[in-house]
Amino acid sequence: MSKQNFKKSVFLTMAISAFLMAPISGVHATPTLDELNNRLTTLENDVNQTLPTIAGKAKQVDLNNEIQARTDKDNELEGKITNLTNNKSDKTYVDTELGKKVNATDFNQFKNDTNATLTGLAHDKAAKAYVDDELAKKANTDDVYKKAETYNQTEINDKLNKKANSADVYKKSETYSKDEVNAELAKKADKTTVNALKSDLENTKDKLSDARTDIRYLKQNKADKVETENALNTLTTRIATEETNRKANERILHKNIDEVNAELAKKADKTTVNALKSDLENTKDKLSDARTDIRYLKQNKADKVETENALNTLTTRIATEETNRKANERILHKNIQDEISARESADHALSARITAEETVRAEADARHDRELQAATQNVSDLQKEVKNTTSMTAALAALKPLTYNPEAPIQIMAGYGNYRGQSAAALGLAYYKNENNLLHMGVSYAGNKDVAANAGITWRVGKGVSTTMTSDSEVTAELKALQKEVRACKDSEKAQKEIIESMQKQIAELTRQLAAK
Repeated sequence: MSKQNFKKSVFLTMAISAFLMAPISGVHATPTLDELNNRLTTLENDVNQTLPTIAGKAKQVDLNNEIQARTDKDNELEGKITNLTNNKSDKTYVDTELGKKVNATDFNQFKNDTNATLTGLAHDKAAKAYVDDELAKKANTDDVYKKAETYNQTEINDKLNKKANSADVYKKSETYSKDEVNAELAKKADKTTVNALKSDLENTKDKLSDARTDIRYLKQNKADKVETENALNTLTTRIATEETNRKANERILHKNIDEVNAELAKKADKTTVNALKSDLENTKDKLSDARTDIRYLKQNKADKVETENALNTLTTRIATEETNRKANERILHKNIQDEISARESADHALSARITAEETVRAEADARHDRELQAATQNVSDLQKEVKNTTSMTAALAALKPLTYNPEAPIQIMAGYGNYRGQSAAALGLAYYKNENNLLHMGVSYAGNKDVAANAGITWRVGKGVSTTMTSDSEVTAELKALQKEVRACKDSEKAQKEIIESMQKQIAELTRQLAAK
């Protein structure tokens, strides 16, 4: 055997050993051809370094048979490696197929977006039939209103609460507006003020009567200057007091109109008050005239005839004032009674309207409460259904079949899912008809008669489908056989090494003996 063949046998043996000791866990764990070439190159360099020492220490003739046997065995192993390599996926093909897969980051983003769109109904990959069912429940955006284009239930209730039934309210032609009511109220005066004014008129009447009595007494009895002055002083004091009270009444009469409008049930006609004010002014003028006459009598002592004439004139004026006052009182009393009656009628009407409105409001509130309770119950049921559905979907998604094994085509799967405290369990079955066809189904249960199920079939498509695939168990068996053969080769190599060393010792001994001769 040539030196080149020996080198090839050595590094092929070492390559096989390195290849078999590499971890095998699918396509991604299989060394590529480039990696094998690199390993072979490294092994070849190692052999080149050790070969000169070995080649110079053994006779070529003695090793030919052994090397030939090793070469045959290496060729056999190389053929097995070639077959095993052919059964593995080509790196370019694997990279191309992996390029067609969805990136994990993109898939997670898509899954999150899907979860947000379906309001958190699924945390894992959902079955197509389930997604179609959920999409069928959604409305077309062209057929519904957006939130900005309509009112929610709370806004509708608020707007309805601000409205009254047309049968329960008055039309504009049936009642007065706020401005009209305020305009009418502006024409009214405070009833308390009118009553106080009426009381003042009564007092004025009494005081005028007292003054008339005093004057009549003076008329009937001619008194001396001192008594007349005292009587006139008393009368003057009463008149001054009357003026003070009149001014106070005038201030009350000129109260702020806003305070007058504040008390609706205490109003009187302003026209009557104005007339009464005018009468008071006349009374004031008449009292002033009377005071002037009395002062004149005080300053000028007149005879009885002149005094009687003056007193008669004053008495006539007082009687006229009394008549006018009584007429004004009757008018004022009538106006007050009319105003009271009108106010009472308005109060009764307003009370009836308020009672009717309260009844309508109570009925509307009760109806709204019932509708709100029904809506709340519907929302609660929907939330519970969403939790059950999502947990069952998660449990179904947990059913994962193992890789294909022709010796065990049937697989039983179990899964568990949980969503916001609601749990569900799932049980599934998978069947490999062959390496390119998978049938699977699953059922999940979340309690309360909530059950979900799915079923599917998977076909393998693409380049290389027709190629017969080797199962993991077959690959493992072949690798174990190859490892056994490699170990046998190592044992044989060790034995050959021992033989070579023995032969080297014999050659050295023969060389020494020849040199001694």
